[in-house]
Amino acid sequence: MTADIIPFKIERQDDGELRISDVELSKHLGYSSVRAFRNAIRKNIDDIKELDFCTTAMQKSSGGRPEKIYWLTERQAVHMTYRADTPEARQIAILLTKAFVALRRKTERHLPLPEFFRLQLINDQVRQWQREYPATFFIELHRVLGLRRPAIGNHSNCSHFINRYVYQFLFGALGLDAIRGANPADEEHVRAHKHHQVLREKHMPRLRQHIDKVGALLANAVSISHFDDMFNRSFPSMDTQIGFMFAETPLLAISRTPAQEAAR
Repeated sequence: MTADIIPFKIERQDDGELRISDVELSKHLGYSSVRAFRNAIRKNIDDIKELDFCTTAMQKSSGGRPEKIYWLTERQAVHMTYRADTPEARQIAILLTKAFVALRRKTERHLPLPEFFRLQLINDQVRQWQREYPATFFIELHRVLGLRRPAIGNHSNCSHFINRYVYQFLFGALGLDAIRGANPADEEHVRAHKHHQVLREKHMPRLRQHIDKVGALLANAVSISHFDDMFNRSFPSMDTQIGFMFAETPLLAISRTPAQEAAR
């Protein structure tokens, strides 16, 4: 999907992310050539990768030779705009942010909610597994749930707890549906991957922060009802996490959190 938001041309890529090409942005920043801007991107490539996933594409130039084009997300584009260090940079950065926001509002307003969550949440490739939940998290979780921990793995009730208090709380019921759809269970109810492996990288810092908070509550809880009480106090009903994750989520997509349901 392509849209012209004056004076910027921004495109939605196959993974659902809105990006602007280095060709388009360099033109507004006044670089002598796109090659000069690409050199600046390469000098800042560590910052670019830290901000968001770095996307490139090969395309033939006017001379017929293939060239690598950088497609920048809003954060990457604004970062490179300020790095240009020109008198116009601040104003261009403001206009660029407004263009991205306007396009998101225009396009996502018309997306079916399941598709909206899939585009917002799911990575285009399953990431390699790495531990996100510390061993102490599951030790305390089994204790609070009153379960004996198996010799291998964890009790199945642990996954129900994590779905409710982590993924559904952060992303809502529709978000959890999107995650489950990207990581389906087989006939034995076993999933090939952990849910966090299908999430887009930009959501991982928030997920890790929430896991730490839930782990701390578990460590201090004496029972699941005690945990629920502390959870409700820690995350007030008016302060839904999905509001943080998707500032422009349509109102219908905002579902009650587990804490709100428990408080009803």
